[in-house]
Amino acid sequence: MKRSFFLAALAVCLALTACGRARPPAPQPDVPPASAPADRPADGEPMSLGILTVELVVAWEEADRLLESLDQLSGLLSKALEEQGCAPEEVRVTLSTAGGVTADALAEGGVDAAWLPAEDFASCGDRAIAALSQDTGGGVAAVTAAREELDGSFRELLARAVLDTEPGREFTQLCYPGAAYIPAPEAQSQEADHGE
Repeated sequence: MKRSFFLAALAVCLALTACGRARPPAPQPDVPPASAPADRPADGEPMSLGILTVELVVAWEEADRLLESLDQLSGLLSKALEEQGCAPEEVRVTLSTAGGVTADALAEGGVDAAWLPAEDFASCGDRAIAALSQDTGGGVAAVTAAREELDGSFRELLARAVLDTEPGREFTQLCYPGAAYIPAPEAQSQEADHGE
């Protein structure tokens, strides 16, 4: 009886082993080349950035006026970026009355972009890069260097979005009435290098 039980158990084990055929490995998803950031779109597709946080430095007397317009400002900047081929998941515009605090946040990547006084931008060193500057030299719109996807292409796109679209011009005039912006010198030299 023990022998027949042993043979029956052995037969069951062999049958189960035979049923467990080797399966081909599951196909692996295509991996983008190491040189291109993972969120870079294919040609013709909008650039996706996730959430883009933009901080505006304003004087105390302007803060109340702009606090009521934060949703409108977020919408205008989002539309301007979309018109230039960038589709952020969300644009969040925030306010500050302390340029030094905003400069620190920009340098550390706490905010993605900021409009701030030139002297505060200078304190960021190479941890933030200018996209726009006031033609009078009073202020700078800069992008953090902490997020890889906010590279030279994005800075050029931001400059075009603000300068070349109606929502972008509305955005800057609502924030800083009467101020005129031009591409930052570095952005201008990058455009010349690319033949734009």
